[in-house]
Amino acid sequence: MSRDEIRIVDAGDLPDVSRLVRQCGFPDRTEQGWAWVLFANPDQGETPPGWVYLHEGRVLAFVGNFIMPYRFEGQTLRLATGHTLVTDLHGPRRHAGMKLMRHAREQPGVAAYLTLNNNKISAPLLPRIGLEPWLGRSACRWTEWITNPLRLMLGKLPGGHPAAERFERPLLLDFESTGRARAFEIVPLSAAAGADFAALTGSGRMTRAVSSDQLQYRVSDPDRTGGIGYRVCLSDGRVMALAGLSLTKPAPDRLDLVEVIDWMAADGEAGRAAQIALLHDCLRLTRDSRAAKLRLHYPDAVHPDALKAAGWHLERHCAHIPCHGDLRSPALRTWCPGPGDTDFFFSLRTPPTCRSAPARDGQISGDRPEAFRRTG
Repeated sequence: MSRDEIRIVDAGDLPDVSRLVRQCGFPDRTEQGWAWVLFANPDQGETPPGWVYLHEGRVLAFVGNFIMPYRFEGQTLRLATGHTLVTDLHGPRRHAGMKLMRHAREQPGVAAYLTLNNNKISAPLLPRIGLEPWLGRSACRWTEWITNPLRLMLGKLPGGHPAAERFERPLLLDFESTGRARAFEIVPLSAAAGADFAALTGSGRMTRAVSSDQLQYRVSDPDRTGGIGYRVCLSDGRVMALAGLSLTKPAPDRLDLVEVIDWMAADGEAGRAAQIALLHDCLRLTRDSRAAKLRLHYPDAVHPDALKAAGWHLERHCAHIPCHGDLRSPALRTWCPGPGDTDFFFSLRTPPTCRSAPARDGQISGDRPEAFRRTG
């Protein structure tokens, strides 16, 4: 009789995780990169970083489990985000991925289990295991600013076209610059080590607990040589807003762009003004890098006045709902996540010019029904 089991992932499973990721057609990591994602999270605690599904000793599926702490009504809540659900496309257990996700959803000790980065294949399956699209169609929106129209046009030219040579030049994001805007100083994360982050979490709404050490972890990916970092908006030594940015490549044949991977701000007029200044700074960095666009998922995290002040932008919508969750407290249903609540900082595709190791992308299309994409 065959023996199936689900157990906590450990370091010995990393080669199998890489095998499944490549088989499903997604960009792989080095073992050091996977160890950073799974075992170095400073907020993980004793909660499993993920699970594997085994059939007769062979790993057939994997799902990651990333913990983030939140402040809400004087309490600290721990939320779990599922990510990197991948299954063996040739394995004997067709429903191993669904069983693994159900196991993850049922984990104790967390206030919610979330997946905030689903694709069109996994999204319709998640309600079957009790994950609800509680934000509805509002979760489908994203905003983008075209910052280099010429690069967009060059990107459509054949690779051998002389005008396409500029497309091959590496892009650089200058996170280390400093600047002033009104009453604010905008600095890199390294210059905010001793700053006070309390204003970001002092409101009555649910917010992610944040510290300079936690943010530093998010930009210390061993598989990247750069292109990821934070901009911090300070007023008298207090952090009034912060933004994480990452140079990413949505697909091997797509243009590089800058993605907002985190956004937090204080409440009130000071927070509103800080967001206006910070978004202008993010657009400046993106233009200076020569990237084609700045993209923002979950734009409700940004004050509408900041979006308006940033100028003309595009509103995009995806056909599926990327946000699902098992919210174990009714009070959480009013929560609206932002880009920093997702797995963007480690799940987005890294451009070749920012990789510290050779790319090992899979060869199988992510549009195959049995191939689960990163979810989180």
